[in-house]
Amino acid sequence: MRLSGARALEISQRLVRDKDFAPEPNHTALKKLYDPATGEVLDHALLTYFKSPYSFTGEDVVEFSCHGSPILLRYLIDIILTFDSRLSGPGEFTLRALINGRLNLSQAEAIRDLINAQTKAAAQQATRQLGGELSALLQPIKDSLLKIIVPLESALEFVEDDLPAFSIKESREKLSDLINRIEEIASTFQAGRLLREGLKVTLVGRPNVGKSSVFNKLAASDRAIVTDIPGTTRDSLSELLTIEGVPILLIDTAGLRVSMDIIENLGVERTRRAIADADLIILVIDGSQP
Repeated sequence: MRLSGARALEISQRLVRDKDFAPEPNHTALKKLYDPATGEVLDHALLTYFKSPYSFTGEDVVEFSCHGSPILLRYLIDIILTFDSRLSGPGEFTLRALINGRLNLSQAEAIRDLINAQTKAAAQQATRQLGGELSALLQPIKDSLLKIIVPLESALEFVEDDLPAFSIKESREKLSDLINRIEEIASTFQAGRLLREGLKVTLVGRPNVGKSSVFNKLAASDRAIVTDIPGTTRDSLSELLTIEGVPILLIDTAGLRVSMDIIENLGVERTRRAIADADLIILVIDGSQP
């Protein structure tokens, strides 16, 4: 549980019933937490104090490491809310860190990616970005752009003075170089997206050509029912796989054909939607048929 804001330490003092409680920043203290209404001891917790601006949010922060009882934590939160505080919104701690200059936008996005990572490779990529790897590539580009902008803005501000021709040519050359560097970075986006979001791979084909057998083989399971009867699969099945560090959402679909069966037609319609959403389509055919 984390408190962030100018009154974080004051609220902590009220919970531990010690108005002089002021732990050394970045150190942990074992304290009893009390119910202000009854004086009853609620828990023995570890409190860690991070003093502004050297905390995650850039504000005063106190983190409580309590015993893992959901009821106890809910009760403590209810008590804290009576101290003129409020629950944080989704992502608000990261937002405050961004506003207070503790993170840049690239690092804030990396936190989201790290939380949502589905594979080790995706988590490692997010960790590198959080550590400033992408920022280190972008900052020189930003600095170079500012150096180009300054003389151009000066020329616009002081219109009576002509901007020397060589300066315009030099600016164009520098901008062209920056465009190339930006395009190089942008070219890595697709690989990064694959690690973050993965691929949607859809198995399609006519009924009874072996789509479900391929699905079961790739998924290493027997999730899809396999029979000799055409039209057995009437709904889409999905399984999350990891191949070479890339998350793969494998989708088995109903066979494509014209049918008088209403339920089967609904499955075919879902197949069409799965095809439209797919990053990769695998067409399964019956090799024994001409």
